[in-house]
Amino acid sequence: MNLTKRQREALDRMERCEEELVYERGECYVGEEKFSARTFFALLRLMAISHDSMSAEAGSGGMEIYTINETGRNLLAAPPAKPEGK
Repeated sequence: MNLTKRQREALDRMERCEEELVYERGECYVGEEKFSARTFFALLRLMAISHDSMSAEAGSGGMEIYTINETGRNLLAAPPAKPEGK
């Protein structure tokens, strides 16, 4: 699976800085850097992040906290894909 640049940046920041991804009411942050909800949902679909059971229930509209998991680390460790035709 190929990560987009922003997906890779979010996972890298989570891993390198030991930060969590915070999602609340359509807003997504890793540390103080804002990421799109699209990036957040893509990382969920890839199962690269895990919901923290101590945060608000997923989908509740409250502040949800996610951490990088082993799948996310493995995706991050894979080299970026080269654009097709190059």
